Amino acid sequence: MEVPTNTKEHILLQALGLFAKKGYEAIGVAAICDAAGITKPTMYYHFGSKRGLLEALVSHWGSDLLKGLDGFLPTNSDQLSGDAIKVYLDQVTSYIWNYATVNPDFYRLVLSQYHAPPQSEGSAVVLPFLAELRGRINQLFNLASPWHGAFRGREAIYAHTFLGMVHSWIGLSLSGGCNLDAPNRREAVHHYLHGIFS
Repeated sequence: MEVPTNTKEHILLQALGLFAKKGYEAIGVAAICDAAGITKPTMYYHFGSKRGLLEALVSHWGSDLLKGLDGFLPTNSDQLSGDAIKVYLDQVTSYIWNYATVNPDFYRLVLSQYHAPPQSEGSAVVLPFLAELRGRINQLFNLASPWHGAFRGREAIYAHTFLGMVHSWIGLSLSGGCNLDAPNRREAVHHYLHGIFS
């Protein structure tokens, strides 16, 4: 197999496919090298270790997702008066779901490591990314709290539960169990907020 000019990206893509298909723990360095058509020294040169490869992978795809969210999330509480929180939560849900749909291997890997044992290597790499993602939602609820008192003091737990709901939908969607289209997204956000405001 001829390795493309951008060797690092090629290795990342091959590793991502293997991790998403069989699980991070089940794949060894030899399998990654075979899939990428490289030697172990080449892999170690670029990433240092299997964990270093996973860190680069999560950084690459995860930072794209976070930057995308930062492009439209509000920056001050004035942007969250009235029903604006519903609009932003729908946009967040839509963006993360679309990202997962376009990058299903990455999101399968993220969700599998989210549920991995807490001391595992994969979990240690993925959880900080998920904490950053949750932090964006937490900040959204912080900015909404002057307008919606039900958020006040509960922003962190609501961020956890909201992202958990989104990830449950994504997991079902990736396995063919549902479609998180616009009507379903709006319904999910409506029911989530109804539970907070009622």
